[in-house]
Amino acid sequence: MGLSEVIVIENQPTKGENMPELDVKLLEPTKENALEAFVSNYLFRSKNVWSILDIIYDPNRSTVIAIDGDWGSGKTFFLRELEVILFPGNEQNGFRISNAISKFGFSNYGKGVESIEDCSSIVPLVDSLYPFYFDAWKSDYQGDPLIALILAMTHQFTIECEKSDELLSIASKLVKAVSTFSFSFGPFSFSPGEMIEAFKDNGENSLEFVVSSAAAQEQTQSLIKKYIEEVLRLTNRKGLVLIIDELDRCRPTFAVELLERIKHYFDIPGISFVIGVNINQLQNTIRNHYGQSFDAKRYLKRFFDFRIKLPVVTTEMFQNHYCYEFGDNNHTILDALCDHYQLSLRDRIQLHTRLVKLGSLSIIDYQDYRDRPFGREILIPLLLVLDYVDEDAVNDFLHGKNSAPLTDLTYTNAFRSICSLLGLSSINTERSEVREHLENIYTCWFSPEGNETYKIDKIEFRKQSVLNMLNKISFLFS
Repeated sequence: MGLSEVIVIENQPTKGENMPELDVKLLEPTKENALEAFVSNYLFRSKNVWSILDIIYDPNRSTVIAIDGDWGSGKTFFLRELEVILFPGNEQNGFRISNAISKFGFSNYGKGVESIEDCSSIVPLVDSLYPFYFDAWKSDYQGDPLIALILAMTHQFTIECEKSDELLSIASKLVKAVSTFSFSFGPFSFSPGEMIEAFKDNGENSLEFVVSSAAAQEQTQSLIKKYIEEVLRLTNRKGLVLIIDELDRCRPTFAVELLERIKHYFDIPGISFVIGVNINQLQNTIRNHYGQSFDAKRYLKRFFDFRIKLPVVTTEMFQNHYCYEFGDNNHTILDALCDHYQLSLRDRIQLHTRLVKLGSLSIIDYQDYRDRPFGREILIPLLLVLDYVDEDAVNDFLHGKNSAPLTDLTYTNAFRSICSLLGLSSINTERSEVREHLENIYTCWFSPEGNETYKIDKIEFRKQSVLNMLNKISFLFS
């Protein structure tokens, strides 16, 4: 498990793809939603999910893969999609998955199928691997991560497969064995020699206990191999894929010990781990555990054979899947701001949801109709994002201390929309000219020394109109 490779997934929409529009909302990462996301090629990641199968399974060794992404980047959905294609569940799902794969261009796997029985020609590894999804964060209240993992696996396989007295018996022995020396020594990723050295001065009885505990660790390794063999027998599969999510959100001790348990006790041929994690955050977690001078980056290379980097969701990807209900320009500007501040998928969805809800409020007086579009469709998205990123930035902006958040929009994909709202031609107008107009509008609206009005041709921007609007939405930024 020493080799660490970085694979950056490139997600580019295919021109002409007729993808269904989805409501702007946070979807729960259920199996049903994950299936729909894979079939509809949600955010153009389905081909990437499928491609991971090429490196997951090796009958001669254990493989550990890190799915690396920031919080809110869609790691959980990505992992759930992987789970659902490995375990279709019924004929209808098998049919939908196999046809989706054909649609994405995997011609070497054949054409669409009529039932799950035909999936072996389309999805060969579906018949070879069995997935198990484990939310580490939900279990980090337990003392030992190995016990938490074994209990969760036993619960799932008892429900999904035939009842196995052998599986329950092995699981019981495992929990008892782990509890004994985990309670005595805490983290037990020590060699027998290291434990003997640690306890050699504590007397003969202590030394004998350490030796017996080392033997208990060897027994644990043997029990885990028997446990995995029984799981594979129950599932009638050749390999097992353990999908671990939310590791970077766990307690430092739980996260580190779980990685150690995987390394020492699950290095079994045919067993693969796919771990959803924010690598940077996990490195901080490890340093909090071992000390700030600890080389966390090098430490993690011991565990991950591959690191697959999820990309930031782009505006193009986002707009191909979400329908907007509150006009066009304001969402275009919001997306440009999300790109500028490199916000995650979750951030984008939450901000678009807030923008949609603001659309139902009467925030512009009728007499302010001339500069209403500019105020509503530029200023509101800007304030939403600034408040989301940095509350102090909102105060500086509203008190005339920093015009950059507004003027910098001229360097984004929102340039055409801004020109339209200013009554200018994006083809014949220089960015420097638009930037100067935005600076003057900002001075008029927020600087104490600014004029009460600023005009561009027939459009008049008035300080009072923006104050009226801000008074109606001040509760959002208090």
